[in-house]
Amino acid sequence: MSFTVRFLNYAGDDLLGTATVEWGEDATPLAPTPEIIAGKKFTGWNVPITHVVEDMTVRPTYVEVHTVTFYNYKGDGTLSVQEVEDGQDAKAPKEEKIAGKTFTGWDTDFTNVHSDLSVHPLYTDIYLTVRFLNKDGTDVWSTQSIRYGDDAIPPSPLKYTGFIFIGWNSAFTHITEDKTIRPVYREIPPHPTLNFYEKNEDGSSGRFEAGALDSASETLELSFSLEGTEDGEGWSPPQEASSNALALSNNRVLILIWFSPFPIFIVAFRPFSL
Repeated sequence: MSFTVRFLNYAGDDLLGTATVEWGEDATPLAPTPEIIAGKKFTGWNVPITHVVEDMTVRPTYVEVHTVTFYNYKGDGTLSVQEVEDGQDAKAPKEEKIAGKTFTGWDTDFTNVHSDLSVHPLYTDIYLTVRFLNKDGTDVWSTQSIRYGDDAIPPSPLKYTGFIFIGWNSAFTHITEDKTIRPVYREIPPHPTLNFYEKNEDGSSGRFEAGALDSASETLELSFSLEGTEDGEGWSPPQEASSNALALSNNRVLILIWFSPFPIFIVAFRPFSL
């Protein structure tokens, strides 16, 4: 014995199609394609059609749905787009890992959804600790909380008798981890010596001799090194300075040393010695 199943549209005023099945058969494979209705999701037919034992007229059933869009951190892309049934919850996608930031949640509640939603992630900045120690590492001069990727500000180094400050033992720019930084000092010899060197033709450094300048109009480009100063005060590092020598007369040599930003003049008498 066969039976006829009539499939109506959502409004019930039009026939989508019919199917003829034998007693007890399933009419689902013969059902027509349901209508596509904006904002609604097809869920089935209003009565079961899997075991037909009589003629039937059925209508499609729908549930209201909403679009929930999860955006990335920059807001220029999506992590997930979901069709959520009215009153149900959306499922949060896996959040992005952003360097220097900690994920704290989402800016919109996406439980018990009753409308379309746009959801954006929330992050907070990571702050790192930078410590500047004293020369011996026994005391902390400065402790700073630095935002990831920013620069720390070094404190003014202390002055120690017999030592000159050279720099720090680690970089303090673009901080990406907790850091402990110590100053670097160089011990100063007790008796400073200023040595001058004349540039050779091949560009190498040769010893500057007192007799190298015989004419009042002659000049020489010199380099120099400072081997010590008193009380740690002293001179700028050699790489920050330059010098020139100019013969003033047969027994005098004027040496101009540029220690940025101020020049220093030294007049030496032959035999040349400083």
